[in-house]
Amino acid sequence: DRLLMCTDGVLELKSGGRMLGIRQTSKLFASLASHSVVEACAAFAASLNRMLAGEPQEDDITFVMVEVMQ
Repeated sequence: DRLLMCTDGVLELKSGGRMLGIRQTSKLFASLASHSVVEACAAFAASLNRMLAGEPQEDDITFVMVEVMQ
């Protein structure tokens, strides 16, 4: 199991004039389930950077991904 914690800057990141929002953030997070947590973090960050598409960041973009080990 994994948990994603992020600042509002992730949810409010604008791509094509629309905010990413909780649904799209959740979909992106879920799409990375088959990756290791290290790969998932890198892919999540890369996706956010692509969404910015060279535009200036309007807010902090911070996230932590935690994997529960049993």
